[in-house]
Amino acid sequence: MRTPVSLLLFVPKEYMELVLRTSLTGCIPLDQTRSTVLSSQRLSAQIGSLLVVDDDPFNLDMLSRRLTRTGFLVQVASSGREALRLIAEVPFDLILLDQMMPEMSGAEVLHRLRAVPLTHTLPVIMVTAVASSDKISQALENGANDYITKPIDYTVALARIR
Repeated sequence: MRTPVSLLLFVPKEYMELVLRTSLTGCIPLDQTRSTVLSSQRLSAQIGSLLVVDDDPFNLDMLSRRLTRTGFLVQVASSGREALRLIAEVPFDLILLDQMMPEMSGAEVLHRLRAVPLTHTLPVIMVTAVASSDKISQALENGANDYITKPIDYTVALARIR
């Protein structure tokens, strides 16, 4: 008979305080229990932890399934506000962020991420159907690390994610 093993995760106090003070979500407090569970799930990820943000359910489903099958731990958000809430609760390795979304655009989400020290260097790849050089250069100048156009070529996207 196997003996169950418990895993305790300790988060530095400074990190928790920084997350709680961040202005990303306004006033949503961090649920430490949920964070601990998600952190232990993150440890089991083979490659890394990704957040896919898109207001189109089809795009979310297709990309998240393919990335999960590749070995990534993937979470999804269907709006900018939901993305910011998740980013404040979970330490992601990379964000795939749709440029054009209602209410809060990907550019606004990116601006908020770059304004906070905790997420200032978080890698963000913009994903959009707009392939104009003006939009691409604007996103890169605003802090995006890379840019992928739709329809997504999964092989190219995977190379950029890795």
